[in-house]
Amino acid sequence: MTQNQLTRRAYNEAHREEQRAYSKAWRLANRDKLSANQRIYRLRHMAVIRERKRIYELTHRVIVREKQRRWAARHPSAYAAKTAARRAMQMLATPSWANKAAIATFYAEAVRLSRETGIAHTVDHIYPLCGRNVCGLHVEYNLQILTKSENGRKSNKHPGQIAA
Repeated sequence: MTQNQLTRRAYNEAHREEQRAYSKAWRLANRDKLSANQRIYRLRHMAVIRERKRIYELTHRVIVREKQRRWAARHPSAYAAKTAARRAMQMLATPSWANKAAIATFYAEAVRLSRETGIAHTVDHIYPLCGRNVCGLHVEYNLQILTKSENGRKSNKHPGQIAA
């Protein structure tokens, strides 16, 4: 390290509390400017931020799940509303002519495969029930059995988005 770097480091360590107080005061005085800059940054770097989040969630699965469980325990009404919305969306996406017996066989087959192979399987909607560009129905023609990891990679995408 150069002498200048050592001097700067020593100064920063000696004046850490002053610098924190100054930064806090500046952030409070410039809240609008700061939030506008943060908003612009997030919009410009949305793909990078999303990818960082995806990588973090993949490498820290246990931590992320535990955070989700703690959030659900602290916010039971919000969690109940979220799960109720998912069930309602699925019910609305199930037409009256849907073959409920055929749908049930998909779920039974996923359980059977999970037991036999020891690898978790889930039932996936080929076209998501609530996609960004297209929404599918909860019918037997829109279901497939995937391993849990494949389903996680597919996420909320339809076949056209996966191929791209």
